[in-house]
Amino acid sequence: MVLPITFFTSLAWGQIKVDGNGLIQYSNIESIPGFEATFATIASSLTINEGDNVTLVGSATPGVISGSNSITIVSAVWILTIGAETRSITITLPTANNDGSVDISTTLDWDALSSLGVSNDGVYVLTLEVTDSAGTVANDSTTLIVNNIEPTVSIDQPSSFTFNEGDNIQFEASASDPSSDTLTYSWNFGDETIVNNVLQPLHTYEDDGEYEVIFTVKDDDSISIEKLYLTINNVDPIANAGDDITITEGSTFTLTVTDNDGASNSDQLVVTVNNLSPQNVNAGDDQTIDEGDSLAFAGSFDDPGILDTHTIVWDFGDGNSTTGTLTPTHTYTQNGDYTVTLTITDEQGASASDTLSVTVTELPIPQNVEAGSIQVGNEGEAMNFNGSFTLSKPMENYTIEWNFGDGSASVFDTLTPSHIYSEGIYSVTFTVTDNNSLQSNSDTVTVYVNNVAPSLIISGDDSVNEGGTYTLTLGTITDPGQETLISYTIDWGDGNTETILVEELNSDRTITHLYEDDNNPTILVSLTDEEGTYNNVASKSVTVNNVAPSLEISGDEMVDEESVYTLTLGEVNDPGNDTVTNYIINWGDGNIKTILAEDLNSDRTVTHIYNNGDTNPTILVSLTDEDGSYDVASKSITVNNVIPDISIDDIVINRHVDDNNVAVFTISLDQSSNETVTLDFTTLDGTAIAGLDYTQQQGQLIFTPGQTTQTVTVPFLEPLRGDINGDGEVNRTDFDLLLATRREPFNSTQNISKTFSLSLTNIQGGSIVDSSGLATFSYDPRDLNNDGEITLLDIRLLGLLL
Repeated sequence: MVLPITFFTSLAWGQIKVDGNGLIQYSNIESIPGFEATFATIASSLTINEGDNVTLVGSATPGVISGSNSITIVSAVWILTIGAETRSITITLPTANNDGSVDISTTLDWDALSSLGVSNDGVYVLTLEVTDSAGTVANDSTTLIVNNIEPTVSIDQPSSFTFNEGDNIQFEASASDPSSDTLTYSWNFGDETIVNNVLQPLHTYEDDGEYEVIFTVKDDDSISIEKLYLTINNVDPIANAGDDITITEGSTFTLTVTDNDGASNSDQLVVTVNNLSPQNVNAGDDQTIDEGDSLAFAGSFDDPGILDTHTIVWDFGDGNSTTGTLTPTHTYTQNGDYTVTLTITDEQGASASDTLSVTVTELPIPQNVEAGSIQVGNEGEAMNFNGSFTLSKPMENYTIEWNFGDGSASVFDTLTPSHIYSEGIYSVTFTVTDNNSLQSNSDTVTVYVNNVAPSLIISGDDSVNEGGTYTLTLGTITDPGQETLISYTIDWGDGNTETILVEELNSDRTITHLYEDDNNPTILVSLTDEEGTYNNVASKSVTVNNVAPSLEISGDEMVDEESVYTLTLGEVNDPGNDTVTNYIINWGDGNIKTILAEDLNSDRTVTHIYNNGDTNPTILVSLTDEDGSYDVASKSITVNNVIPDISIDDIVINRHVDDNNVAVFTISLDQSSNETVTLDFTTLDGTAIAGLDYTQQQGQLIFTPGQTTQTVTVPFLEPLRGDINGDGEVNRTDFDLLLATRREPFNSTQNISKTFSLSLTNIQGGSIVDSSGLATFSYDPRDLNNDGEITLLDIRLLGLLL
């Protein structure tokens, strides 16, 4: 059909021009039916922390003309926008996929980001710009969010936490921040002293006490704090009374004060020291001696004047005297009573005296009888005596007798007898008798005989386990006396004491005891007889060994990943008297949980969720008491791997009503997975044909751990409008049908419906439930100008096409 006019019209997909010869001209390439523009896609927005690496993930799909893939992607660049500036990262393109699309992935570390200007937290615009072989440029943008990270803080000094008041204490700290933030520092020493922007301050505490030291670091956005606690000990004050001084009578003291300019002034005082006579003169106690004996004197006195000199005079009362000594000796040759005077005189003539009486007796016959010195010994031991007297006649003219004072027979004719005593105090009499005159003289000596404690040997094992029975054997008793044993007292060394009567002791002389807790006790055994109690006559050191507690654990043999596993801790069996403070459960998957004993619930259960399946962890349980930590139980279980079910939805699209140019399929996992799930997808023709009705799509979907949904977008191609009967051609039949439609109600519709599907294959890490999603789309071929109405203009346009 040739129309005699030139006609212009604007269509939704471009402009066309029909000249007088019926030639249709398109104003731009996008207007050509079957054309698809090149486009770029960034996977999603990105969020990282300061100092982290970032992986930029995007893709580019080349445009299509009439179903041909002759257009290719030739270059790609990432553009980072920071304020009004941009930074570019040129990408070396990888090999294109089968459909010509290119997957673009780039990883940048923090140094690379910093060099591009991302050196601090903030929100940045990231654009992927691609260019195809036709010169078309396409781009897609997203945001890069960089979160602030608090600075890292550490107090390195001081190494000790206890000092004395007045000490100079060196502090040292360090701080770092992954970004370019400016760091400021502050020390609060807890005594109202604050020092800013110094990493190595020196500080002195002026008073004792407990102090909290706080080191604070601020960056541009946040604050980090580190603390330590110091104990400052009190220091005793130092007192100084000055140097010792010695003065003489009439001495003068002068105090002179001089300032720092050399000016001085003085004052004096006179100290007068009065003389005192010698004090506390003592000639000694009264004495009685035999005539002819030598008597030793011992005098004493005091004088507050320590520099005085003294004259010492003894008057012995028998016409004799001596000077210059406090300890003279003198022999009295005549019996009688004598007064002895000691006189002390200082250099100033002050004097004092004291007297004692000396009685000199006439010599008896025999003379100088001596029984010897006091004797002290132990029962059962021989006591040796040594008597003496002055011989005025031959020895045989005297009778010597020893009465030992214990009722035993006297011993005669020896000066050096021996005798064995029982415990007690005895008076021994030594008598010498002149055989001719029968005159005698005696002397006594006191003998102290001590009671000797009985001895005992005990035996038993050197060690025993806590909670075990210890057996102690009491050996035979050795006692030099004749005392009767009454009881044994055993101090077991663990706070327990036991007394056993002799008649209650068994025939093998053993005693048992239960040690409840580990220790290193010393067993002490005391004895009691009629003389008293003898403490600790025998001892033995014992080691009570600690015994590790035991614990039974129970739980299921297997569990699915992401499900709750319940472990039951049985009751603790410990032969010692120990208290469990906490339980440590190593779940075997890198997770460890510590539970205080008081926090354990009444049914003694602990729960855990295993994130990864297809493993065989071994659960290890340890517990801690006051003696240490113990591995007490283990259990191996199986964690089953659980894979998600995969499905795809069907979609229905009315392109006229929805004004939709793409079909979006949603692929879903019924649960999140801890492993990566992958699958391939491709579009399959139905009544709709790839390259005619829609753009062929294929590729791979990757579900990262935790991700449950993804979409595949299939772009529609512009339908063949004017094909009223849907036979794929626009001809006179279609024109007639359109004219007939014009006579129908204005809002009548005549939609064409077509279908295609998205097929899922090669599933890895999941189980397929629905492997194909059906897309049904419809459009009205009568509406040639796509204005939502069937008008005369649509008929004219169809006429032009014919």
